[in-house]
Amino acid sequence: MSVMESGVADGHRPRRGRPPSVGLAERRREELTDAAFTVFAEQGYEQASVADIAKRAGMGQGTLYRYVEGKRELLDLVFDRCVDELMTAIAPDVVVETAAAGDLQAAEEMVEGVGARLFDLVDSRPDILKVVMVQSGTVDEELRYRIQGLYQTFDSMMGRALGHARERGWIVTRTEHPETETVHLGRLLPALGVPGLVMSLTDGADADRRHTYVRAAVRMSASGMLSDEARAALPSSAPQDEAPRSAAEPGATSTGRSAELLDAAIAEFVEKGYAAVGVREITERAGVSHGTFYNYFDSKRHMLSVLVERNRTLTLDRLDAAVAALPDSVTVEALQAAVHDVNVVVLLDIADRLDEFRFLALEVPGVDVDAFDTYLGLYREAAGRFAAILDRARAAGLLHERLAPGDIAEFWLSYMLGTVAAMVNDVDVTSPAESARVITNLLLGGARTD
Repeated sequence: MSVMESGVADGHRPRRGRPPSVGLAERRREELTDAAFTVFAEQGYEQASVADIAKRAGMGQGTLYRYVEGKRELLDLVFDRCVDELMTAIAPDVVVETAAAGDLQAAEEMVEGVGARLFDLVDSRPDILKVVMVQSGTVDEELRYRIQGLYQTFDSMMGRALGHARERGWIVTRTEHPETETVHLGRLLPALGVPGLVMSLTDGADADRRHTYVRAAVRMSASGMLSDEARAALPSSAPQDEAPRSAAEPGATSTGRSAELLDAAIAEFVEKGYAAVGVREITERAGVSHGTFYNYFDSKRHMLSVLVERNRTLTLDRLDAAVAALPDSVTVEALQAAVHDVNVVVLLDIADRLDEFRFLALEVPGVDVDAFDTYLGLYREAAGRFAAILDRARAAGLLHERLAPGDIAEFWLSYMLGTVAAMVNDVDVTSPAESARVITNLLLGGARTD
């Protein structure tokens, strides 16, 4: 039949069968990304399977492979979406522009707005930080570099914002290196969001509790934890001592074959990643047989638990020693010294074993759900130990009446985590002692000029 007879050119004849659905591939990839996010959050990346993800998405494995190459590509899709959502909530360009504009009230409203948006995001995706910072960081070197790049971008943005604030006289610096201190403050202040996010992950605080938390965080960042009278008596800066005066020496570390195996495991984990290392690699590095390994550990996972417990005990012992060293009658000078000593000794511990702590911080929480829960438990324990120092300070009338010791302890831990994040991501520009001074000054006296 000719074109004239049919009225349709051969190149434009309608295709037989079901017409293609516009945007089907994009919708399927979105559905798979949703499913992968949920499965990774529930099971961890290593334990999750393509079958689990396909089932959660309501499709067969064969259909899944029509839209993605496999589990690794799905993690990239999940990571990209989570980062986009986090950046939308934080709005880094707005943060810098607001700080540069010179309107203090607008800057304060911007901070509260960021807090509210982050809470909303965590409500809609409770596991977003676990997937981005924990699960993703355990997969391979490429993704770890992406996370480090994300951190460094955020670090640079906050440094610019705080630089504008310092130029306008909004914040005070108390060390001999104001520019370096400003960079460090840019790492500490965003970390005040950590307790709020932990709150959302663990106890689902109501709106009033969240609002109270955000207001307390703003107050802490501005004026610190001290009462007005105690703040007026606060020495201008924490001491510059490299070695803490009152911190106890670390407890004796284990020795013998068990310790040798742990050291060999750490070296392998740091070099190759936890997932890529087996018992064979550990025993070969330690120069022992498989049988010797199983005399001390049930499995690689058991060994990891022992390693985490060893570092947990060290950190909590440091905090207990600081509480024991406090005088019965706490003065503002004694409180400043105690807080500074704890900060120095903990950061020195980390600096001395930085590769080990990098592994503990970036990989271990993502090994499985139990590992992540263990870290949440350690967070609570460390905050509780530090709160014991603050209870004595409250009894002496040194703390601001609107701030609870438990909340202040979490703010302290957030500042420490902000510093540790910089150390393990290789962007820290200060010594442990100098970092400890900045944390102590900020915690007690805040960053706002009077």
